[in-house]
Amino acid sequence: MRRRAVKQASILDVAKRAGVSKSTVSRALTDGRGVDELTRRKVLEAAHALRYRPNTSARDLRAAGNGRIGMLVPSSHANDFMYRLNGQKLEGAVAAAGALGYDVQMFVYDTSEVGRLDRVIMEKGLAGVLLLDYVEEDLLGCLVEYRIPAVQANWYVRQYEVPQLFVKTDLAEAVRLGMECLVANGYRRIGCHHAEELRLGDTVVSSAFDAAVARHGLEPTSRQLVGKSVDDVLRFVEQGRFDAFLSFDYTVSMRLYAWCRERHLRIPEDLAVLSYEFFDFFDYVHPRLTGLRQEGERIGREAVEMLDARIRGEAVESRLVPPRLVLRDSCGRESPAALR
Repeated sequence: MRRRAVKQASILDVAKRAGVSKSTVSRALTDGRGVDELTRRKVLEAAHALRYRPNTSARDLRAAGNGRIGMLVPSSHANDFMYRLNGQKLEGAVAAAGALGYDVQMFVYDTSEVGRLDRVIMEKGLAGVLLLDYVEEDLLGCLVEYRIPAVQANWYVRQYEVPQLFVKTDLAEAVRLGMECLVANGYRRIGCHHAEELRLGDTVVSSAFDAAVARHGLEPTSRQLVGKSVDDVLRFVEQGRFDAFLSFDYTVSMRLYAWCRERHLRIPEDLAVLSYEFFDFFDYVHPRLTGLRQEGERIGREAVEMLDARIRGEAVESRLVPPRLVLRDSCGRESPAALR
């Protein structure tokens, strides 16, 4: 849904609505010194009603005691937050924030409470927000409407009409690398499974897979399955007579290993397996599993650098970060460089 522009309220507007001086508003919205709790709440409510955001540079924000950025985790995803990639994003983000002179406050928020978010951000004294996982479009729209700088760390939803600023893994490059690796090792009947199209409305994986099949002249049996269950994937593999499989879900990759053992099939001789993502335990399965590692630390670092630029009022464009092929034993040992 498209949102109409909202006129920028001034600090004087907030002061008049709250019935206090401009200096009181400034102190209430920064360090709070010399402002009692009742007055502070009146100022926050006035700022919330007027959609007020301080129009200051990052240097001014730091000088005023507002050199703090928030890292928001949706409460619906909090249990999954220790997923390895999130830890890497956080490590890169915290390091970049420190280098830029920001303090970091991480908070879990019920993203269904869209109307309170701007007030929460003001109460926490945040200059901007890093969104570490998916949030609803209404919440993104709230951030845009209230002019709260925000950057999405490794996610993007194509169907959203609200503007999005993100840094994320380049999925098209992941498909290209994976397919080139399999082709370099002699595989011609390649299957692929992914769910991005259903989850995010993004056809980039489907399009990249079809382009790779055409570019390498692969057999017509090379096909993809979108967003089905693990059992559906196993049936797809059995019926497809593939000699290699590119999986965008590591749990599917593990099930394929078990499926091959049950049928006395050898990896990679009878079926090669290449997995999107790379976890340390991939080195402890047999044969060791080749994967495409997302650069989580770099994503976190660049997301904070982009957020800093937005806080300072600079124009910033979204970025894609290529994954890295970690070549092990599950699809041969030839690297894609052999094709060039």
